[in-house]
Amino acid sequence: MTDKPAKPTLVLLPGMDGTGELFQPLLAAIKDDWPVCVVRYPCEEPKTFDELVEYTRSLLPDGPLVLLGESFSGPVAASLAAGLGRRLKALIFVASFIRCPRPKLSSLAFLVSLVNVKLAARMAPLLLLGRNTAPELRQAVRMAVGRITSRVLQSRLRQVAIVDATPSCTSIECPTLYLQAANDRLVPASAGLAVQMVIPGARIVRLKAPHGLLQTRPEEAWREMHGFIASPCA
Repeated sequence: MTDKPAKPTLVLLPGMDGTGELFQPLLAAIKDDWPVCVVRYPCEEPKTFDELVEYTRSLLPDGPLVLLGESFSGPVAASLAAGLGRRLKALIFVASFIRCPRPKLSSLAFLVSLVNVKLAARMAPLLLLGRNTAPELRQAVRMAVGRITSRVLQSRLRQVAIVDATPSCTSIECPTLYLQAANDRLVPASAGLAVQMVIPGARIVRLKAPHGLLQTRPEEAWREMHGFIASPCA
């Protein structure tokens, strides 16, 4: 009788806030069902996408992995995935993108310097969660966004405007899942189709949720993810 292979660690790469704090609803849904590693980006030091890739690579646990890139972290997940080879058992994008999801944003990059954390913290709950969410979750979003500096937020917005991780995706061969938020105000459905075009066999699953899919539909999201990652690892 042979032992089952160990479950690959699910590595969670955070959204624009970078704190990792907004994964709490998902972690509550996962419980002890799967090994998890939450990556947290620096809150006060601006980093390019390439620098975040190297920063995250240094934090990856040993052994087989599943990468999850939420929103902002899609390009980081794609770039990491391209270099992990057989260690990577699956790749998951959540309400994310591999290149600028709103092309017009590039032409408005000069306005980024007007964005500050106080303004972003006020707007973030509505943009990420919609209107019908618990006050505790809205407060959690405000606090997470408020932890980063305006300089870091502006840097990340500029990075989104110019990023293109498409070349990295062409060498990704592991099973890939894209969880799409049907009521997303930030990332359009075309972002998922762009992933599907360059990663053969990538599967898109559409859930009725705002951009903050993992925060508002954590149990449903975990059911989809668990079914996806458990099958090839069983």
